[in-house]
Amino acid sequence: MGKLSSLQQQVQDSINNAISTSERTYFSLTEKSASFCSKWYQQHNSSIAKACNSLREFNIKSGEKLAAVIAKIEKEPTTEDKVKETIDQAAEATKTLVEKAAEQAAKLNEKAKKVKEDVLA
Repeated sequence: MGKLSSLQQQVQDSINNAISTSERTYFSLTEKSASFCSKWYQQHNSSIAKACNSLREFNIKSGEKLAAVIAKIEKEPTTEDKVKETIDQAAEATKTLVEKAAEQAAKLNEKAKKVKEDVLA
């Protein structure tokens, strides 16, 4: 998960926690005055619950849209990209092996020339 995705998730969690804290605080405060206005209290709590639910839904939807944008920015490598990278690594490894084999062949060729010269001499 990228840094932006982590940060975005933390922001969403913080917003959700703030909404829940505000909701609990508000319910706690209104509960104290409930004995004085029971009907108003029930209607008011219902309105607050609806508003908080709407805010939560908005938070979720905006988080999904932001996650989509972040995914485009951080673009995870596709299978094609991974295959290309693997092929490049294999090509580099093969090139290294061929170069080492060529060096060894050159050394053996030099030794063979010396042996041939010694035998013919």
